[in-house]
Amino acid sequence: MFSQKAGLRILLDCWRSWSELRETREELPSDEPMTEEEEPDEDDEHAGLDEEYLREHEEATKLKTVERISIGSHLVDCWYFSPYPAEVQDVPVLFICEFCLSFFVHESELQRHALLCECKHPPGNEIYRDDRVSMFEVDGTHCRVYCENLCFLSKLFLDHKTLRHPVNLFVFYVMTEYDSKGHHITGYFSKEKHSKNNLSCLLTLPQHQRKGYGKFLISFSYSLSKRERRAGGPERPLSDLGRATYFAYWTEQLLALLQPPRNRVSLQELSEATSIEFQDVVACLEKQGVLQIKGDCCFLLLPPAKTKALREAIGRPSREVVQDALHWKGNTFLPLGSVLFAPPNATVSLPLYVFDVLLLMVVFLLHVHSVLLYHEGAWRAFETGMSTEEATG
Repeated sequence: MFSQKAGLRILLDCWRSWSELRETREELPSDEPMTEEEEPDEDDEHAGLDEEYLREHEEATKLKTVERISIGSHLVDCWYFSPYPAEVQDVPVLFICEFCLSFFVHESELQRHALLCECKHPPGNEIYRDDRVSMFEVDGTHCRVYCENLCFLSKLFLDHKTLRHPVNLFVFYVMTEYDSKGHHITGYFSKEKHSKNNLSCLLTLPQHQRKGYGKFLISFSYSLSKRERRAGGPERPLSDLGRATYFAYWTEQLLALLQPPRNRVSLQELSEATSIEFQDVVACLEKQGVLQIKGDCCFLLLPPAKTKALREAIGRPSREVVQDALHWKGNTFLPLGSVLFAPPNATVSLPLYVFDVLLLMVVFLLHVHSVLLYHEGAWRAFETGMSTEEATG
């Protein structure tokens, strides 16, 4: 029997034997409904999604079909359903290569794979390394299989994540801990290429949680926005946990700018200095009781006692992103046909470059062909006395 409370999303749903269940003789009043309809909460993690999609989501995720994963030296309990291929569903343990994220039903398959796998780190460019962690930028267009496997893995631990969009629309920033054996994945965040948002999805793997990596990934996304000289923010809607984490990060960054106290500062200046979007700056300061609005004037009230209380509330400081260790100047992701005119910092692969060269050659040859046809028709018209249009047909 599958045990789950009606109407609720339960973490770590599981199968129970008949002997573990106890009978209850309590009966519900017949005049009361079994379930209660509730108005949708705008803060719900599925807020903003249409009802048809939510029905499909509930149907697809109501049963957890992979109980555990073995990745590296860790055996991890899974939390939610993930749409892995059918041949690896309904297994007690799914074995995953921690370097290329390939997955196997049997441990012996993983062991054979490990003898041949040459990967020791995520594909893509290593853009950051400090004394403990590295960050790799992985383009979903160029590393499709790895990014799809990463999405399958993350769906095991994210209930609200959807896999509707192809990975080529996103760039993934994969965080690793490194040692002599290679780079071991600890988490990641993704970002849609052609979007003002600086983060779409974020995950710290369960075995690496409580290390401050969640705030580090958020801080890293804003470090990239600073390099691009623009404000950014997360994709909405946010889950309750995501909202709490972001407000803690925003509060920490804004407090750092407002200490020591300044006589005059604008909200726009705070946004530009932190790359936090203007509306997020306002929402954070209002929530923390720092921003006071009287008529057309805004005041920031931040006495020492308030500062101390806020620092205690947000917990330990975020792990610092060492700016000197970040080697990244920004990316411009281009559609087909525009590679030859790309700026120097554009992300361009060799196959895409070759395709665009061939495309340009075809266009040029078609143009030459049309010019030759026109001149041939003009010469024929000159000889026969017909108009150019009649001669060219």
